[in-house]
Amino acid sequence: MAGAVRAVAEELGATPAQVALAWVRNSGALPLVGARTPEQIADCLGEVDLPPEAVARLSAAAPFVRGFPADFIAECEPAAFGSGVVVR
Repeated sequence: MAGAVRAVAEELGATPAQVALAWVRNSGALPLVGARTPEQIADCLGEVDLPPEAVARLSAAAPFVRGFPADFIAECEPAAFGSGVVVR
């Protein structure tokens, strides 16, 4: 994964941190940054637009699995919103 992030960062003229954060945001997640210095915060705030082919390369390098509780919620959602089946 790190190699793919570095390669995409070089191609886009961005830092690996910026690319990694953009990829995580692209998946619908909101990353929490653990910056310890003002320089790291500034780096993380840099905006990068990932082209679709870069997203595909990064996703192939490390497939994102949402897991629990997202999978559980997806199973329960129909019942919670009225399209479930009542068995008596």
